[in-house]
Parts: sequence; structure tokens; C-alpha cells
Amino acid sequence: MAGLPVGPAEWRIFLQRSRAAAVSSVMKRGGDPYGPEGEEELVRRALAELEPVKKAEVLMLRLGILADAGFEAFMQAWTCENERRKAALERGEPVYGPKQYRPEDYYFHLHRLRLNELKEKLRALEPVTEERLQDWYLRARDRNPALRRPDRLTAEVYRAPAGLMITEVNEPLMNSAPERIVTFERPDKGGAWSVYELLASLSAGERSAVVFREDGCLQYRLVKREPGAFYSLEEDREWIEHCYYEQLLTERIRKIPAAPELFLSAGTEARQYLLPPLPEGQGTVPDPGAETGKERSV
Repeated sequence: MAGLPVGPAEWRIFLQRSRAAAVSSVMKRGGDPYGPEGEEELVRRALAELEPVKKAEVLMLRLGILADAGFEAFMQAWTCENERRKAALERGEPVYGPKQYRPEDYYFHLHRLRLNELKEKLRALEPVTEERLQDWYLRARDRNPALRRPDRLTAEVYRAPAGLMITEVNEPLMNSAPERIVTFERPDKGGAWSVYELLASLSAGERSAVVFREDGCLQYRLVKREPGAFYSLEEDREWIEHCYYEQLLTERIRKIPAAPELFLSAGTEARQYLLPPLPEGQGTVPDPGAETGKERSV
């Protein structure tokens, strides 16, 4: 492929997105997240985010979903969207999502919308037969976690009375009998969602962090994790077909060849994003995009 231009402004979006993970990763290894090791990790992670986005844009251009993959075209779309939202609010009309998008948030929001368009385009161009879908399902279900229902989680619930200080809750929680035993399956929505997610991060026998509520402090201990059953073609065909096209899209994007200049040199831009935050009142970190710089091809 000839490559798509990626200038400093677009590259900064990926540096921002990858910064926290890069710093955390290097710190866990005992390295210096603000030195050369941190810079290398930041570049690696930012490129890992950037590459599939630009490859998907190549496919979008080929299939007529995207007319212009340039960053200037994106900025025009972002400006128009924020103007639309502002006008709607002034007319008293409902606006879903933020009142105004930040560029980095709208960048990935727009990309997700275009990926959905791309998936629907593939669905129209390559309709899957019943035989092919069944063959794919049987081959993929042991490797694709999306084809299995969420795990069934059983946990003990421990309670400490309200009004205790943070330093006082551990003893009553550790020395008391469980208040009750509960079983969770991942719900569609509601407060139990956060409890399921909390339990899903635990190993059997492990206790959760303390959950502070008005009526007391709760702690969960995971007792048992039962793997969810597979979705069935008879009852869940629509979901299985969705997973089929998700995987098809991922494979098509992966097969787009990378440009020769894919590995950008982050240089000063990456180093600036890794600088520790300055104490309040002592200035700000210089904007790494202050200089125009040369566009690279991805």
C-alpha cells in the first residue's frame, strides 16, 4: 500500500491514549517510565493502536465508506459535530453523549461508527450461508470467548457495620461468618453489573476489595466459577452471525500490508508525553505538537 499520512497532531492522539498503560507497564517491570525505556514502551503501544486503525481506513477507502482519510478531514468532521450539538442544545433539543466532543474522544467514536459500517458492507458483499456459519461456529467456539455465555460466579458476602473507619473494617470482615452466599450471572444493566465485574477479576478463594456503602461495608469472596455454556445456533443465530463478521473484519484488516514507514520515530513528542506532571503553579509540560513536523506514512 502507498501508505496514509500520519502527522504530529494525529500521532499525539495515540501517544495520549497509550501513555498511562506504558507508564504502568514499565513501573511493574521496575524500570524508569520517564526515561528511554518508557519512551520505547510508549512508542510500541501507540503503534499497536495506530496500525489497525490505519489499515481499517485503507479498507474503508477501497469499499467507499471513507472518502478522505486525512486528519484535516477528521478535524472538519469534529468541528461540524460540535457545532451541530451546540445548535441543538440552544434549540432545547436532546443531545446524547457529551455536549462537546474532545478531538481524541471523537476520533475513536467516529472510527467505531465507521467500523460498524465496514462490517455491514462485508455482510452485504459476502452473505454467509447456513452451512458456512455452522462450520465456522464449530471450529471457532473453543477459541472465541464471545461464543460462550458469561461465567456463573458464586461468592460469599461479608459485612461490617457502617460508621467504621477504613483502618477498622478489616478485622470484622475477616473474623465474621459470611452473611449470605450469592450467585451472579452477568446482567444486562443495573447495579449488579459492577459486582459481577468485581467478582470476575478474582480467583477462587480470593477476596475482593472492600465496598463501602451507606448501610455498611461489604466484601466478597469468590467460591466457585462455572464456565458459561456455548451460545447455540438454534437460539442465538443473530449473535453468532455478529461474531462471525467481527472475526471476518478483524482478519481482513490484519491482512492489509503495513507501509514501509510504519515505525514512526516518536522523538521529542513521546518524551514530552512521558514527563511526570509538574507541581501545581510550576508551569506546564510543553505541547509536543507545537511544531508542525513532517508527516509519516502508515
